[in-house]
Amino acid sequence: QVRELGLLGQYKADDCFRKLCGMLDGLAFLPPQLVPEGLSYIRGKATGDIEDLLDYFDSTYVNGPFRISSAAASATSAPLAVALRRRQPEFKPELWNVHEATLRDEDRTNNACEGWNNGFRKLVGHAHPSIWRLIECLQQDQALVNTALIKERRGEPPVKRIRKTTKRLQNRLKTICEHFQLHEDIPRLLEAVGECIRF
Repeated sequence: QVRELGLLGQYKADDCFRKLCGMLDGLAFLPPQLVPEGLSYIRGKATGDIEDLLDYFDSTYVNGPFRISSAAASATSAPLAVALRRRQPEFKPELWNVHEATLRDEDRTNNACEGWNNGFRKLVGHAHPSIWRLIECLQQDQALVNTALIKERRGEPPVKRIRKTTKRLQNRLKTICEHFQLHEDIPRLLEAVGECIRF
């Protein structure tokens, strides 16, 4: 959304702006019920340039967009009375929040699905295979899955390759979330995650 709002130049040039964007990332690491409070903290730290981004994030991911409540407006005697209510956000914090997943060392992304898609694309070898080539590749993939299942039944753990930098990042994010469990310091968590992810 930074690009769509024309803020990419500022994002690249301004460390403070980039830090605020990182703090938005940090909202995913707060417990879901504290996300609105975290967004309020970020709004308090924000300059005017980021307001459109915060409004978009708020209406799409946190509190939802405002709508005019026609029943409340017509029930009052004042001719210009308008009542605003919030609708549900398109993506509630419970859908995208990774606080608990981080603490339990669970996957926070759909990289496994993307990895399978990438591997299958490499197996097929080109964009528009014939039906026979597709069937052959599906059979090869099924053979790989069967082999993995046999290994799992034997007690052999699956080989999960994780880059050192990814592992370090995961450990840092988990430490930040564990520290939050002890101290419940929203500003510190948001700033720490922002620094960890964006710098």
